[in-house]
Amino acid sequence: MEYREIKERINGADNISEILKKICDMYKIGECLKYKIVEVGYEDFNIAIQTIQGKYFVKILNKDRTDQECKRLANIYYCARNNGINVPRLYKNSKGNIISVFTMQGTKLRVLLMEYIEGINMYELRRNLTLQEIKEVAHQAAKINKIDFRVEPYYDEWTLTNFKEEYQKKFDLICEEDKQIVNKAYKEFIKIDVKNLPKAYIHGDIMNANLIKTTDKIYVIDFSALNYLPRIIELVVIAYGICIDDNHEESIKRLNYFLSVYNHQNTITKLELDMFCVILNAMGAMSIMQSSYIKAIHENFEENQYWLDRGKEVINLNLRREDIQLI
Repeated sequence: MEYREIKERINGADNISEILKKICDMYKIGECLKYKIVEVGYEDFNIAIQTIQGKYFVKILNKDRTDQECKRLANIYYCARNNGINVPRLYKNSKGNIISVFTMQGTKLRVLLMEYIEGINMYELRRNLTLQEIKEVAHQAAKINKIDFRVEPYYDEWTLTNFKEEYQKKFDLICEEDKQIVNKAYKEFIKIDVKNLPKAYIHGDIMNANLIKTTDKIYVIDFSALNYLPRIIELVVIAYGICIDDNHEESIKRLNYFLSVYNHQNTITKLELDMFCVILNAMGAMSIMQSSYIKAIHENFEENQYWLDRGKEVINLNLRREDIQLI
């Protein structure tokens, strides 16, 4: 579902004013006064809008999502919010439905209207998270991993359990330099057996682009990749997304702080700790492969290059088991 031109995500429908007029009418939220397209993220077409009644967040779901996937996502948000996770509220339309469906310019559109969070996407801050921010994210992750969402599996191209399938489809298409890095981490990853690791429902994509910081809390967004998987994948994704930088000692400090805060709420097993670095390197390799593939097939763009560079940054740190110490 990666599209460089975000309007491709909604089949090229480009009369945004008319689309928003329809949405405002369906939800009875008054006339749209202004809007801003939110370009961070790979999947859906997101718009922040101001109406005469207030601010809202419109999520026009990607054309490649099935209707069942759209319902799944809406149900996850409701379940997360009902279990005390910091997520935006979903609004119902005038007919009492969470998802609104209509046709515009011959294109079927599925829409979620969400609470507008008065904050900033942490990807746009262009800085590392503070230790206090890492602590808040760890608390949210630990709470998410305790929830029984009871949803069907979802195949996400970036999820580490799909590394083998994605490797077979995309490895040959990436550049030679990236092949060498990816192949080394991949060979180490397929040696390990993750079946005996604790499982939980994991968000699977808690990274700075999916965190909104307000004056008093951090909100988690985009639960598309939520699945019942080995819990270590959640820990690795968060470490990869918000703890690692280009300084080895600082990365270890931030990583161990995150794992220790999480461990106080959900005990991390010795087996998870033993496998952590191999899986973290595999996460870096997966990111390199997916981003390198997008770069080869489509025109490259800023966010894609960020994740390509991030993957290399993580692997170059060469973290080892002895670096991982719970506080």
